[in-house]
Amino acid sequence: MTAAVALDADAVPLVSLDRNGAALRAGLFAGAAEDGDDPAAVQVVFDDTAGAGRVEFIEIDPDFNLMVSDCFWRADGAIGYRGEDWVRFNFCLDATASFDFADYGRYDLRGQELRIFHQPVGLPCLHRIGGGARSVCVTMSVRREALSRHEALAGLPGLPDGFFFRRMAMPPAALRAVGDLLHMPYRRALRRVYAGAKAQELLCTALQALAAPQDPSGGIVLRDGDRARIARARAILDDSFADPPAVADLARAVGLNRNKLSYGFRHLHDRSMSDYLAEKRLDAAWLLLQDGLPVGAVAEAVGYRHVGSFSTAFRRRYGLAPSALRQAKCGAPKSS
Repeated sequence: MTAAVALDADAVPLVSLDRNGAALRAGLFAGAAEDGDDPAAVQVVFDDTAGAGRVEFIEIDPDFNLMVSDCFWRADGAIGYRGEDWVRFNFCLDATASFDFADYGRYDLRGQELRIFHQPVGLPCLHRIGGGARSVCVTMSVRREALSRHEALAGLPGLPDGFFFRRMAMPPAALRAVGDLLHMPYRRALRRVYAGAKAQELLCTALQALAAPQDPSGGIVLRDGDRARIARARAILDDSFADPPAVADLARAVGLNRNKLSYGFRHLHDRSMSDYLAEKRLDAAWLLLQDGLPVGAVAEAVGYRHVGSFSTAFRRRYGLAPSALRQAKCGAPKSS
């Protein structure tokens, strides 16, 4: 991997998102194995001194592209991107990294989060990668001018034309779409169609989150320390959703009053902790069923004591029985 070996911004080549997947891949992963005969939808697999994993570049159209990454980085490194008037939506499940925008500052990234930022023309971005860690994320890039029509549909007054960087909790609907992109079952042209549909779904989810009131009144006063403790509570729930701690135990673990944790979590995430856990369990179940695990084993793995309760909850959320999803997956062709 040629562009991820140095941390000195002056020594890192800047790649362009203006070019299609094949050209971008050539600038980043020289010599990596390549899967795909469509130059606008290229998946590369690599295993070298920098790291191992796969990165996929998909050009939805000239103003909209997608990058899907599931990697483990052995060493620190960096990738530089030119400033070309793209708004980038980084849906991250796991990463230890940072985005460095020269005079505009460096933003440290860790764990699960949605980051939305704009690189005006001429402003480069140095994506610093932490060694010894995974990078699991989906990044959409949309031309600032092309994004304006979507903003109108979402009821947004319009994002700034200059530099901005916003971060927010990952919307639960985005978690499943990201999981779907990381485990796409299709190949060739059908894979690109599927990725395009999921990218549009993610864009709608992100714009809906941006359009929502950022600080709705409700009588809840959350200081920075409270928000940090609630973020730790969410991380604990993410790691233990199949067997989560009781609310009182969780509150003690993060150092918050039980009521403040409960109301603060709802205030920040627009759902109760129990609803959040239910969504996490069912999203995890969807992926396990796609891997072909038996329904009973999946129910147990995601924290349901009774298969019947699991099947009812799954059908209510997704509109089909878990057995139907498993059968469809197991019976699907290997390629399309």
